Amino acid sequence: MSNTTDSQSLAIIVRELRRFNPDTEPSADQLDQQITLARSIIRHVDQTSILQRATYVQDQVLIISLLQDLAYHDPDSGGIFDIAQWCVRHWLRLLQEYPEDVGVLQGLGQSWLLRSQNSLARIQREEGSPSSGSYYSQARSTYNGSWDEAAEIARATAEANSWRHTANYVEARGTLVPATEYLTRAVNVAERNGVLRGQLLALAAEAYMSIGNVSYAPGNEQYFRQALAYLRRASQIQGAGSETRAGESAQEGATSNPTDLLIFRLWCSQVVDAIKDLVQDCNFDCNDSGIALQAMDNSHVALVSMILKAESFSPFRCDRNLALGINLTSLTKVLRAAQNEDILTLKAEDAPDVVNLVFESSETDRLSEYDIKLMDIDQEHLGIPDTDYAATIEMPSSEFQRICRDLIAMSESVSIEASKDGVRFSCQGDIGSGSVTVRQHSNVEKPDHDVSIQLSEPVALTFSLKYLVNFCKASGLSAKVKLCLSQEVPLLVEYPLAGNSYLRFYLAPKIGDDE
Repeated sequence: MSNTTDSQSLAIIVRELRRFNPDTEPSADQLDQQITLARSIIRHVDQTSILQRATYVQDQVLIISLLQDLAYHDPDSGGIFDIAQWCVRHWLRLLQEYPEDVGVLQGLGQSWLLRSQNSLARIQREEGSPSSGSYYSQARSTYNGSWDEAAEIARATAEANSWRHTANYVEARGTLVPATEYLTRAVNVAERNGVLRGQLLALAAEAYMSIGNVSYAPGNEQYFRQALAYLRRASQIQGAGSETRAGESAQEGATSNPTDLLIFRLWCSQVVDAIKDLVQDCNFDCNDSGIALQAMDNSHVALVSMILKAESFSPFRCDRNLALGINLTSLTKVLRAAQNEDILTLKAEDAPDVVNLVFESSETDRLSEYDIKLMDIDQEHLGIPDTDYAATIEMPSSEFQRICRDLIAMSESVSIEASKDGVRFSCQGDIGSGSVTVRQHSNVEKPDHDVSIQLSEPVALTFSLKYLVNFCKASGLSAKVKLCLSQEVPLLVEYPLAGNSYLRFYLAPKIGDDE
């Protein structure tokens, strides 16, 4: 067969396969016709070896991707086995020939991710799925204001982990491990070659979020942090929401960025987790510059302040100032209804009685819509004065979380001392004492591991570990945390977010034996 005939045959195959639209639900007859056509194409390809003779690997990637879309038109059901297996065989053949091709690595990683959907769907149907990957979230429903936090965290973690050895979870991990490996390789190769795209990063983030949800705590924290890191990078890439699969050209004129909206849903889930044990009801103040929140706990010991800037989202529109009074327990229940890959749209009318949340699947036509009744909350907005702090420490948020988690097993309070020798976290309780000292250092290869200490004078203050552990629930939102201390003023704990947004906590120091 001549090259011209090959090209014509490939063009016909692509044209026929593109008649299948994965974004619409075909009738039973249409689906049967599409599957029959796909199997005929596979027989023709295998008999003529036309795919192996294709001049460009992109042609092969495109055809296998189109067939894979059809095979997993309903991934929750497990896909069409023979077509899916054929796709895997050809991905592996291409991998041997082109081990550094981004499209091949992405296609193979996506095939494993699609295979995982069947077991993930069974988990969702049979047991439900927690809305947050943090193992702290497993304990939040038991909080009543006075409890042994370390014991409850251990109990909740053990309860969550007891599910992880069952067949569905083992099967899910077995498919998600290769999914994350191939997609990570695709990201690394694309980055080296200067062709990294938001769609690939979002796909890799989905795989990491999924494996985090089915892995043992607390080790699953690393997966959620990697997912968020990929999503943040995706949000910085121009046109991240307008790309298509490997081998196809990008669409033009996209008006929204699903990656940014996905980050917004993750922000909502983890922000709510971080503050719902401090405050139950609060106002989300919306205006054309973004969304802000400020609230104080009932004991007036801790204050939370959040600003999500408008430029962090695409699109963002707010025609006039609105205060959305929301019960955070209700919001948590609604957010639990979302799947990892869902895009969240938040809407409210001009004089709203409810706030509308829409979860849209990026993979299927599923659209979930919820209304939360708004509350009239009389909440004082405090002016937070600018402070020249005696000590400012920037460190990895995971390290700060680990220190607080370890020390709460020893005591209810922690002393934070900043000096020229570093920052010392120490505690003393009934069972003994402990301390951790962090010194300034930099890591060229891993800047997220840097520790920076700015000191104008030594400072030492004591704080409640219960509150700090609650603050640490926001660790998944940011690789870094900033601690600011001065004598006789509240501690500032800040998690910087993308687009100059931030989540801040203020905690009053303990004086004498005060709680």
